[in-house]
Amino acid sequence: MKILVIDDELLAIEGLMAILKRLCPNARLRGYEDPEDTFELVNYNPPDIAFLDIEMRTMNGIDYAKKLMKINPAVNIVFVTGYKIYMEDAFNLHVSGYITKPVTEEKVQKELENLRNPIRGKYYSRIKIHTFGDFEVFIDDIPLKFAYAKSKELFAILVDANGAMCSTAKIIEKMWPDDDFNKHDSYIRNLYADIFKTLKEKGCEDILIKRRGECGIDRNKVSCDYFDFLDGDRDSINSFNEEYMIQYAWGEMTLGGLINRII
Repeated sequence: MKILVIDDELLAIEGLMAILKRLCPNARLRGYEDPEDTFELVNYNPPDIAFLDIEMRTMNGIDYAKKLMKINPAVNIVFVTGYKIYMEDAFNLHVSGYITKPVTEEKVQKELENLRNPIRGKYYSRIKIHTFGDFEVFIDDIPLKFAYAKSKELFAILVDANGAMCSTAKIIEKMWPDDDFNKHDSYIRNLYADIFKTLKEKGCEDILIKRRGECGIDRNKVSCDYFDFLDGDRDSINSFNEEYMIQYAWGEMTLGGLINRII
């Protein structure tokens, strides 16, 4: 479960985040003072629940909620404000809830127990991908075994793309940078077949997004330290050991970008 908190007062964010950590210890929490800082995050990785202040300096919370609901119509919006005058506007949006300040644990718990839209929580726990250090994929905490080592590398390339679609040409360029495209085209198809078969046996084939001539990972259906790092998750940032997919030479370019983010 992913929860977003936006308030232009840092103390308000810290107070609500502390309550949410107690009530939802396994949730991924993000807190921001400026709504504009979240646009890249919510486009690639929209939250399940958003606690939004309404009166903010850079953007009205009502307007932000409308943008967020266009990205993810199933998001649960809970407005948190010191003013009751916005209640009619909030309810016209059919939001999940409305909390008047001061925020208490009882108020937050009540809203969490009465969310408008269900949370697809199981997607965030079954499939875990580790990229810091060796690349490994776990399903139900058991390492996933592919038939071929190159299948695992191909899957790693899809993860490295951070949700973007990868063409066959791009994948071949990474795996065999000095070879001819036609030499490996049919082999790539066999590797895709192995990946799909392996995931289907575990009931997880829906994490792959396939289009003509390209493929990607649905990052909303997996738990991944690399994705969390890019989303600003403090636990993932703190656990980053300046090692990334160390068994693949092409990972060094991504590693450099990750290191630059924390300098």
